[in-house]
Amino acid sequence: MHKTRDVAPLIRELFLPNFISHFVAGDCECMSPHFYSRLSKRERIRWFVALNNFSYLITVDVLHGRDLNPSDEGYDASAFKGVLPDKTAENLQRIVPDKIDDQIKDNKVFRSLLSRVEKALAEARLHLIRRGIEQTPEFQRRLDDRVTNTDIGYRVRAYIGGDNIKDCEQLVGFPSKQKFYRVEVPLMMGVILVKHGKRMKIVKLTYVDGD
Repeated sequence: MHKTRDVAPLIRELFLPNFISHFVAGDCECMSPHFYSRLSKRERIRWFVALNNFSYLITVDVLHGRDLNPSDEGYDASAFKGVLPDKTAENLQRIVPDKIDDQIKDNKVFRSLLSRVEKALAEARLHLIRRGIEQTPEFQRRLDDRVTNTDIGYRVRAYIGGDNIKDCEQLVGFPSKQKFYRVEVPLMMGVILVKHGKRMKIVKLTYVDGD
């Protein structure tokens, strides 16, 4: 992620084949499970990528010297302005997927939103690459602090069965005795993995709450 700032190029190598088929909902309150079930595989993957790229951008914003976390009052009004030009930041603030008031129920609305999110994230990604924010001493220091001074320090846990993985929506299509591994990383992501052949493959990314 530090190299690409984009989940999409990682999917072919690092993710379980057809990983998206194991999801039953849209990972976002603004989209109902019924609507999500009507999306094509390509649309589901695009939505997954957009949500997780947004999550990464929030992490960069918080670790780059912000005094506010996303759950704090006042964060939305100033979100991304520490790492992006004001115009780009304000555009992203308007289209944060999980801040939309009404649930997405119309294909036209969904496709329009998704295109806008993807375009805004692409613009933000180019700016991050130019500035190299993640390689600055300040960012690296705050990242190191999360390893040493918080509960988010590459914590590894294992679970049997797909219904009750911590902080993770239900995963379907796995046997009841399937073993899942959850690795929590300082980038505030929980990586859910399963064994696939001789390798571990990602089946889902989740947010980390630092409990």
